[in-house]
Amino acid sequence: MKNYFDSFYEIIHKNSVKRRRMISLLLVLSVFVSSGVLWELRDTVITMVNEPLCGIEEHVHTDECYEYRLVCGLEENEEHTHTEECYEKVLVCGYDEHTHTALCYTDDDLTVRNEPDAADDAEDTYAISNVIGDELLNADLPEIRLDNEFQSFDGEADQNAPYINPQPLTDTIDNIAEGIKFTLFDYGDSHLEANNNKYVYEWVKLNEETHEGIWTFPQSHSDEEEGWKDSGINSGRNPAQDILFFAMGTPVSEYCHNPDVYNYRDENGAVIRYKPDKNSYSGDYNATPPYTGNRPVSGIVNNTLTNGYPTLKDSGNSLDYLFAPTTTVDGVDQKAYKAVYKDVNYLLRKDGNNLFYNSNNNYAYYNKETGNFIVYDRTYPVINPDHHKSEDIDYHHLQMDENNNAIPTVYTDNKPEFKIGFFPFDQYDPTKRDPNFNGIGYDHHFGMTMEASFSNYTDMTAQSAEPIVFKYSGDDDMWVFVDGVLVLDIGGIHEPAAGMIDFTNGLVWTQDNALGDTAEEAYADLCTRTSAALPLFSNIPKPDNGVNTDESSQSKWNVTTIASKFAGIDGKSCGPNDGLKHEIKMFYLERGGCYSNLAMEMNLPTLKPLTVMKEVDYRQHLVKDDAIDKKDYNFQVWELIDGNWVIPNDLENSGEFTLKAGERKTFENLGQNRKFKVVEVGVDPDIFDQVK
Repeated sequence: MKNYFDSFYEIIHKNSVKRRRMISLLLVLSVFVSSGVLWELRDTVITMVNEPLCGIEEHVHTDECYEYRLVCGLEENEEHTHTEECYEKVLVCGYDEHTHTALCYTDDDLTVRNEPDAADDAEDTYAISNVIGDELLNADLPEIRLDNEFQSFDGEADQNAPYINPQPLTDTIDNIAEGIKFTLFDYGDSHLEANNNKYVYEWVKLNEETHEGIWTFPQSHSDEEEGWKDSGINSGRNPAQDILFFAMGTPVSEYCHNPDVYNYRDENGAVIRYKPDKNSYSGDYNATPPYTGNRPVSGIVNNTLTNGYPTLKDSGNSLDYLFAPTTTVDGVDQKAYKAVYKDVNYLLRKDGNNLFYNSNNNYAYYNKETGNFIVYDRTYPVINPDHHKSEDIDYHHLQMDENNNAIPTVYTDNKPEFKIGFFPFDQYDPTKRDPNFNGIGYDHHFGMTMEASFSNYTDMTAQSAEPIVFKYSGDDDMWVFVDGVLVLDIGGIHEPAAGMIDFTNGLVWTQDNALGDTAEEAYADLCTRTSAALPLFSNIPKPDNGVNTDESSQSKWNVTTIASKFAGIDGKSCGPNDGLKHEIKMFYLERGGCYSNLAMEMNLPTLKPLTVMKEVDYRQHLVKDDAIDKKDYNFQVWELIDGNWVIPNDLENSGEFTLKAGERKTFENLGQNRKFKVVEVGVDPDIFDQVK
């Protein structure tokens, strides 16, 4: 019922209908009452007699809309038997789910008729039975002024109004066709979201006489307080040797403010207040003043990949169990708490040569049925004790009134605005305004990899007007390897921390609001420390962090050279504009607790594969038929050589392949400056009138 009123109000508000007409409509809407039960409205059926204007047919997915496709790529034999992991549930009906609402029956030119007299006028109104008259007029209605903030029936301002009815963007790109591969991982074990899954320091005495001891992180502190959960993706791991996932933030305990424990000295003897480890929050909000969390925890992983995956510096343990695109790693079945989604698509947008995504501007939800992201035209801000505006109503943090009733918190001050962030496995929902763990269901435990091949141009004027860069901002861990070498290290549990690889000028920037300098000061220091011929600071791209939760007005940075990352690694280099082909791999984790956000931007000259996807356009006059979906469609790749189209001899099966509707074929590593065309063969022109 409330959703119907909200939709109707939005139509009225959008078209500036005057108050008297709205009251007339409210009279009409005072239906749905039967047998004297005035407010039992939940099961009322609304019949709309005019034709919907949205242009979309109603459709609800049923079992017939899906089919299971074999995706493991293996043949069934004595060594392999197909299991559930070998199949993927694929939506094949070709329709989006859609149910007509009030908004489907109007457009921007809607006029609401106050007193329809003729039958023709009645066709443009809503036909609703059992109309009753005076009850609604006699009720205490809120004053409605269409030039003011929209009001709901309880008289409170609807703070969600600007964020309802989001629209999917239509300009996200096929990143697979751009040569960029994403893989998503969901580690959403429910135990890890438990309130008592947290990481807390505890002092353990080793010697009663000398009072010597250590700070440690036990799983159980007392009968009342538990520690981190040894379950799900944390199973069999420990803080000393592995990275862990939590439900709550992990600040250093206030009891660690002992100067001998809490502080340390660097190699030059300077006292550093706090150096977090791989499982500690990089800031300290117990300190006075609070210690910034906009900083990476560097040095968690080794400088090179092993078998394609990062390894931990302390223990050498591989992170393949997190980032391998399978749910079975080293014989351990992770299916109960790890889901893998390959060939994730349509997260990025494109502006010229720049590909980008920023969760501060656009909420993104991963649709498991299609394998694509839905990126919306908006997002919504957090409302909690740390981030809110005056008069915001917080329905997640309640207070007790004088009658001992729990009521929402109404804020009277302003705290820094913070957007809801990046939660790919949670649908867009502006009623869930606090991402911190409090039982409202955000999935805080996931990962993502990105990989691509690119060419580092030697002649920028001939190839690109902009320097070649990869930019990132987010939390938590993010490691970027180039040709298997760690170049950008923004590991750890932190607030939004940024980094940039500038391939054209050979520079690596990392944000560190605690120990860094302004960009100008950091670059001047680099010039002092190195004898390399560096360009003027005014000629290089400046780093930016996308989002900054620190109260300071300026982000601070460390900068070094790409060459220094490759120093001492035999046979590997990545010089400015070296013109060579390079492989880039990004490993990204959200480890839980509080917030999650992601911003990426890149203009890498990627080596694009030849990718072909078969789409069948049923048109409105065709009835969907399984035979059409399951039919094999035949294709042939041709290459232009010396002005002639010939069949290439270096492609799989000489470039001949088949696809079913919705399937994709990709040819990798084709080299540059080759020209291909793909022809669909065996097409009956009497059935298909157009082939792309």
